[in-house]
Amino acid sequence: MSTSNTLNIAKVCVSLTIQAIEQGLEDDLNFPRKLYCAYQTISDINTDDPTDETLDITGNQLYAMCGGYAFSAENLINGSSGGVIVNPSTGTATLNDIREQFVVGDSGALLVVGQTTLTIDIGVGSIFQSGTFQIELDQSILPRNTSAYVSYTLSYAAGIITVVLNQAAQTSQLYVITGQYLTS
Repeated sequence: MSTSNTLNIAKVCVSLTIQAIEQGLEDDLNFPRKLYCAYQTISDINTDDPTDETLDITGNQLYAMCGGYAFSAENLINGSSGGVIVNPSTGTATLNDIREQFVVGDSGALLVVGQTTLTIDIGVGSIFQSGTFQIELDQSILPRNTSAYVSYTLSYAAGIITVVLNQAAQTSQLYVITGQYLTS
């Protein structure tokens, strides 16, 4: 199987695992996040060097990681014209990635020194996949909704993702924000 096919399957599996968690069918609440991280890593390698000799092996490992969700993902992909997910309410939708990386203090950063709130506009009508959302601060993954550590809360309305950190941004902090959303 080609790397691009494996990546498409894994991308859909992320949404399927979120749905399974919501239905109480998946016990590993971090599975969508783990799957997304593996997907993003292989996607980055494929983009940077599609001839990398490790892509076949890592692609097979990613496919294996998808487990039984891979079969459902393949059915969705094959039944909806190549990588497009069928959304019963609108007809079709496309799964998109959120990937923001910035250093506080740099031009164009989503946070300035002292700020605790940032927003990401994914467009009105988009369906945010909250289980895939993750923030790294200086290469450490931040927990959500806890006061014992540096953490964040998350809300979504009208195409805007709002993140509120429980600690103000400081100069030279590196933030990496990842996630997914559906657009119609």
